[in-house]
Amino acid sequence: MRRLLRRARLREVYEVRRALEVEAARLAAGRIRPEDIGRLRDHLALREERAGGDPSAFVDADLAFHRTVVELSGNAVLLGLFTSVLPVLREALVEMVSHEPALPDVSCAHADLLDGLARGDADAAIAATVSHLEAVMELFASDTRAYESESDTSEKEVAAP
Repeated sequence: MRRLLRRARLREVYEVRRALEVEAARLAAGRIRPEDIGRLRDHLALREERAGGDPSAFVDADLAFHRTVVELSGNAVLLGLFTSVLPVLREALVEMVSHEPALPDVSCAHADLLDGLARGDADAAIAATVSHLEAVMELFASDTRAYESESDTSEKEVAAP
């Protein structure tokens, strides 16, 4: 039950991430400057360096990359919204990285996002962001479907004469 509750919370966090980060990727692709690409590459390299190590350090590097994308969107309100959810997001991600053994590897999606931004290709940046977030969200969705299926079976068993 604890795992199911953790995953339900993570699903909600990822729904918020999708709402904010997809738009941030779209906007950033049209506003990014060549000098911004180096900053993103540095954040991505640090994220890759910290993968498989301390979950908090990895999450901090991951969020620095994503926060920079939101910052590069040039939308102060979007950045304010993202910044306001960072504490909840960080806590949920550290817990996820610490306790979820079957997390998909989304490193390629991060690299694709960087590539799309570098080319100024909003569609590619959006696709990479959606790919990254949906891969993790599918993990939670499959868990929820399994639980709902078990609940349906249990209810039918109880209702049977």
